[in-house]
Amino acid sequence: MFRSDFIKLNKNEMPQEKTTKASNDRGVIYLGHVPHGFYENEMKHYFTQFGEITNINIPKSKKTGRAKGYAFVEFLYPEVAKVVAETMNNYLMHKKILVAKYLPPNQVKSNTFWHCNKNKIPLTIKNRSIQRKVMERPLNSEQEKQSKVALKKRIKSLQKKLKSKGIEYEVQHKGGAEKARAKNKNLLLESSAKCPKLTDMFKTKKTEITDKISKTESLVLVETESSIDMVETESSEVFAVEKNTNIFFFSKPKSCNLDLFFEYHPKQPYEELPFKPKKAYYRPDNTQRQWLSYNSIKKALYCSVCLVFCPHSNAFTEGMVTWSHIYQRIEEHENSKDHTDAAEAYFLNSTKKNIDFLLFSKQKSLRKEQIKQNRQILERIIDVIMILHIHMILKLIGKRGLSYRGNQCESACMLDSLSTDHGNFLDILLLLGKYDIHLNDHLKTIIEKSKKAHESGSKGRGGLITFISKNTLNVIIDSISCIIKNKISDAVREAGMYSGEIDTTQDISVMDQCAVVIRYVDKNCVKVNEKLIALVECSNSSGHGMFELLQTVLKNNNLNLEMCIGNATDGAANMQGIYNGFTAWLEKFSPGQVHVWCYAHILNLAITDVTKCSLEAASLFTLLNNAAVFFKESHKRMSLWKNVVGEKEQRKLQNAGDTRWWAKESALNNIFGSPIDGFNSAMYVCVVSALYKIETSDKFSSDIRLKAKCLRTEFLKYSTVLTAFIYQRIFEITGPLSKYLQTSIIDLIKSQELVNDALKRLIIIQRDCNGIQLVAKKFVKWASTELENKLDEVDVDDLIVEDHLPEIRSRKRKLLPGEVSQDQPIVNAYQRFTVEVHNVILDKIVCKIKERFTGNEMLYSDLSCLSPINFVDITANGLPSTALNELCKKLVIFDNRFNATALKSELLNFAKNWDSLKKTLPEFYLENKNTNITFENDGSSDEVEECYTQNEIKTSCRFCMNCTICCLHVLVKYNMYSSAYSNLGLAYIYLLTLPSTQVACERTFSTLKFIKNRLRSKLSESKLEAFMLMSVEKEVLYNIDLDDIINKVASTSKTLTKELIPRV
Repeated sequence: MFRSDFIKLNKNEMPQEKTTKASNDRGVIYLGHVPHGFYENEMKHYFTQFGEITNINIPKSKKTGRAKGYAFVEFLYPEVAKVVAETMNNYLMHKKILVAKYLPPNQVKSNTFWHCNKNKIPLTIKNRSIQRKVMERPLNSEQEKQSKVALKKRIKSLQKKLKSKGIEYEVQHKGGAEKARAKNKNLLLESSAKCPKLTDMFKTKKTEITDKISKTESLVLVETESSIDMVETESSEVFAVEKNTNIFFFSKPKSCNLDLFFEYHPKQPYEELPFKPKKAYYRPDNTQRQWLSYNSIKKALYCSVCLVFCPHSNAFTEGMVTWSHIYQRIEEHENSKDHTDAAEAYFLNSTKKNIDFLLFSKQKSLRKEQIKQNRQILERIIDVIMILHIHMILKLIGKRGLSYRGNQCESACMLDSLSTDHGNFLDILLLLGKYDIHLNDHLKTIIEKSKKAHESGSKGRGGLITFISKNTLNVIIDSISCIIKNKISDAVREAGMYSGEIDTTQDISVMDQCAVVIRYVDKNCVKVNEKLIALVECSNSSGHGMFELLQTVLKNNNLNLEMCIGNATDGAANMQGIYNGFTAWLEKFSPGQVHVWCYAHILNLAITDVTKCSLEAASLFTLLNNAAVFFKESHKRMSLWKNVVGEKEQRKLQNAGDTRWWAKESALNNIFGSPIDGFNSAMYVCVVSALYKIETSDKFSSDIRLKAKCLRTEFLKYSTVLTAFIYQRIFEITGPLSKYLQTSIIDLIKSQELVNDALKRLIIIQRDCNGIQLVAKKFVKWASTELENKLDEVDVDDLIVEDHLPEIRSRKRKLLPGEVSQDQPIVNAYQRFTVEVHNVILDKIVCKIKERFTGNEMLYSDLSCLSPINFVDITANGLPSTALNELCKKLVIFDNRFNATALKSELLNFAKNWDSLKKTLPEFYLENKNTNITFENDGSSDEVEECYTQNEIKTSCRFCMNCTICCLHVLVKYNMYSSAYSNLGLAYIYLLTLPSTQVACERTFSTLKFIKNRLRSKLSESKLEAFMLMSVEKEVLYNIDLDDIINKVASTSKTLTKELIPRV
């Protein structure tokens, strides 16, 4: 994949939004079985004949950069797309049958054409650059020491192998300085060889071959008796050289001189010959006889190949001097067995093949091919495992999850039975085998071999390696889990400090499962990570038991407990006990711990208390929950509800339970709607109409009709409407706050700032009951109008929504003798509702938030100085003398040079320059600073408690450019973290590492309900943890190299090593 593979569209064709989406008025087709070479440019050129093309997307493999074999093409008009789909479907192109399908707008994902118009750097080039940097990085003293020890071990092992073969050879290792000296010496020798010799100045110019032969004589050190002095004549000197040359090049040479020997031959002159050179030197087909050489001194023909490799002497090794029938003799020698064997030996020598290669080359090549095929099969099996536990469980099977393997019919000999249920894994493997050649061949082979083994009566696998057996798959799953843990623990150790989040829940088999989540900051990309590192069974839920569990998990992952700076829990008694609580034990072994009571839990507890603080409040949410249960508990009532609401809308009522944090807000808003949209989303009228129809229908029993009447009467009360809008006003403030607190990257200071802001807004409306009455009046007017339109034939008097509170009849209290007090009960209904309901609810929520969101005041005060919101005050008034002292106590364990004076100086300097520094933030910050955070709550699952998910925003900062993450990003971007603001950078990392919630554990438990369900209630702890890691940490899973998994699997046994690892 290169940059030229992407089509550069014109500006008019470029989409206007950052995220390229297929518009509803455009047509998109899916192309499958796309042949190799039919890429963007070819597609655009080909499909332009049908109509105008707006976008083309050919997905590429992240690993290889090659096309995956399918594509999406967007046309300007849907009609054109439909014509193209009909025309191109089953169209034969380059020996492949295309699959063309028109995609309706509701099936086109928003990110289908996300990257299609962007120039990318190929992954292969990027990975090569990263690997080069890794290999060229400088080694520290410890790494150099380890390298030397490893080198000594390899040399010792090599000497041992040579000695076992009977070879006495001492392997000498040269150091870096010795190698450099040898290299310089060789360079000097090479340069000196190129310089003219002093003796050459007294010689005349010789032929090229004479110089070559002279050099050859000096290399092989042939001593001759006829050495000629330099002062002799030129003719005598040349004769002597030729004479010496004939002795060497026309006799059997030494093995060390073979290259020089064959470099000299063939010697084929054309003058003063006793034969015709062209007829002797060339065959009838005009190909040259390279083996034939002529000795001009002895006047004889020689076979250079037989001189070296023929064990017997013949006329052409002694010198052929009989010229009668010479051409026939040459042809007979060329066809003789001795010459043929010598020629074969010559070709083997020229290709440098050893005996081992000659004897076992075919077996080795077959072995390598078999190992390659085994690795390909295992790659497909690993892919099936990943897909099975990520996509099929969470998406393909309705978020229910099926059992991984069946308990019967798993033998390889039964895989070809179509009527047998083999389990999810094997059935998917068989399905993939239909479209994968390697996998299909492997399945056929193991089925055939397994059948033969069973027919012979043997038990067990009989040495058959299938790679799909239960044991092999367990090894693969454990290897994936181990690699995920290693990657996370390596990242945590590189971060330097981390915090822990811990929580427990009961699974379907009534076992207490504990989730351990690690929070750390990635310094390279300034990203806050919350990673699940373990899910283990908790047998002891006491404070000490939870501490021992965490200590074991950290020890198994090679994480230092002293580097843990904080923890977040749900605030239970076993967690925050002063003497034997979890935090108390953690403080003993890791002093300086910051315990954070989960902000999201605190807010939920406060709201739960407020919904029960008065009789009217409890009545409201009981009414909402009873109405939802009333319709859901009978199919007849649900059918009537669908008729009233409409089949197209399919809106449902939400239960108002305590376990789901969003349930009460959702139940209230579903029925009463919002004044912002004019109450158009409210189902109040539908609820009242449905209840009235049940009440007046003879198809239902009398007790059901009575329940419907009671519920309808409560909904029509004005006090119910007023109370509903009191809580709706509260939820407008606490709802977004709860969702923000559930994000993964929110820091402690931002959480506290959001809580303080929500508290201020609640205080402002604490005595504003008139605003509630105005909204309630509008709602009553809207509801009455809608009821009249919906039920024209019904007597409207029965369905009148009250628009005022009923008058209060109270007796005047008699004064006792001597009593001076004038206290009397409140007679005005609105005034009484304001005092006893509105004020009580608002006072309760304000009091609960103030009461629960306390703790670590000194540390919070120091950390608040790091927030950019306070930079203006810091610049104007400076820092108090006691500021940052508590923070310095926490950070001194990470840097002994850390002190409050240097931190204050760096913070003051940074605060003064912040306005200019924040303007240089990356462009994607500016593009996403107004990005709204959206949350998706699915309340359809009754089994999931505290279920909430959120759409992740792919930026480092989700709120604004005035937050602590932005500050750290500026420090890292300009490398000020390690120089000018080293202390300040450490403080920001400490702040971002501290958790404010432990919502990550709750998200893990939502996944746990999907994976360990009634069908998989007997799942072992190790497999459960592995599947949880694969499902929760998808990003880490997708970044694992398949070769790492295969090598890990191969290292578990000698048999798998033999089948999966090629020999060196």
